[in-house]
Amino acid sequence: MARYRPDGRIVHLGRSDHQVKIRGYRIELGEIETALSRHHAVRQAAVIAREDRQGAKQLVAYLVCQEGSAPSQQELRLFLRSEIPDYMVPSLFIFLKAMPLTANNKVDRKALPSAVSSVSDELVHSRPRDRAEVQLTALWQQVLEAKNIGIHDNFFDLGGHSLKAAHLFFLLEKVFGKRLPLATLFQAPTIAELASVLSQEDWTPPWQSLVAIQPNGAAVPIFMVPGVGGNILVFAQLAKLLGPTQPSYGLQARGLDGKEAPFTSVPEMANHYVAQIRRFRPNGPYTVLGGCTGGLIAYEMAQQLVGQGQAVTLVVMDTWHPSTYRPHRYKLPMTFGLPLFLLWRILRTIPKLARLPVKDWASVLQHRYKRLMSLSQTNAANDELFAEFQVEQVTRATLQAVARYDVRKYPGHVLNIMASKRYVAQSVTDTRHVWQNFGGEGSRTVQVAASNSGQLLVTPHVEEVTKHLQTFLGEDTHNEPAPLANVI
Repeated sequence: MARYRPDGRIVHLGRSDHQVKIRGYRIELGEIETALSRHHAVRQAAVIAREDRQGAKQLVAYLVCQEGSAPSQQELRLFLRSEIPDYMVPSLFIFLKAMPLTANNKVDRKALPSAVSSVSDELVHSRPRDRAEVQLTALWQQVLEAKNIGIHDNFFDLGGHSLKAAHLFFLLEKVFGKRLPLATLFQAPTIAELASVLSQEDWTPPWQSLVAIQPNGAAVPIFMVPGVGGNILVFAQLAKLLGPTQPSYGLQARGLDGKEAPFTSVPEMANHYVAQIRRFRPNGPYTVLGGCTGGLIAYEMAQQLVGQGQAVTLVVMDTWHPSTYRPHRYKLPMTFGLPLFLLWRILRTIPKLARLPVKDWASVLQHRYKRLMSLSQTNAANDELFAEFQVEQVTRATLQAVARYDVRKYPGHVLNIMASKRYVAQSVTDTRHVWQNFGGEGSRTVQVAASNSGQLLVTPHVEEVTKHLQTFLGEDTHNEPAPLANVI
């Protein structure tokens, strides 16, 4: 495969059969290898997709460098981010003296060593300094499958993502006896910072919905509501692109901690979130943003804030009208226990098999069997299963809540951001277009060439979303700073 560059030259991208799909993205490995080869210190590069111990695929790059010092992991990541989208940047970089070759003198990908990172120890005092940091380093090495992790290395720069973060926090609770919300990684993304959080005497954080993603700056804060599942980590890249002077906060769904039942109505959710943000910021103006089902919750939050005499700017992203969720209106909430949840997951496999050719059944069943065996063999896996159960409970409750929500016309401004490449069956009415009509004068709809709401929040689409959002906020006369409360 090849592509034309802007100057007319042809760039060879590699073989078309070296294509993988990771977290919803179809990736050409040859394009990553070509980008790596453009780095002055790289003589040869090979990229493959490997499964980690949790069964999640990740990109691993193998490099043979030119004579002299090898580039650092951070240098390679920064270089690649200027060449290719973020989702194509490998999680791990492994340096080799020479590539293993086949009899035909081609790279023997099957002979490449296991994915063990060679993270360089570059920072001063990067080695663990006390027992807590030693323990945390051991856990990070287990979750990230990497060696020589420094205490100042950023979790996300080492290939961490939401699934690995969940695994890490299960282990943290088991070792330290303290349950932390996943959003702690935004405030403490290094071993040194996380050890400081854990070392606070008698520190037991309450489960709060309001979480600071990027708290700095004097601009009007943006309060972000995620879709089903309620995990605010999806907004990390958007908050980063909005810049260090734009405060961004996420609102986690109630019920993810397993201690409280999730809300089952949109007005209840909105009332809970509004109370939290007004405790933090007593008076507006406010900017409220919601993605997918979170857009409906943000819509109701804006209605309640306007009813309280506050100025609000509302942003919804790929949000469907409640009528689209009608099939969920009368579904029962997931109140049964963990064993029945596991049985329910097994039964869900049957309809999937019916849609596949018989020849593919064996591989699907084998994958399910391995997954169930792994869940039955370790305590950490049992914790992981319990967390999945909690997420499923929140998801089911949220879908039921939005299906029963009654939409009223909103008097303020609405920015409606749609994923224009999303597949919508001919038998389905695309209700994502309605929000400009439900909003007041000055509302608008913009379309971004993404295929779903999740892709709106990652490269290459989140950059365009950020520009639309900044333009809209810059035009809004409500977007003036107001004093904040001292405590949450």
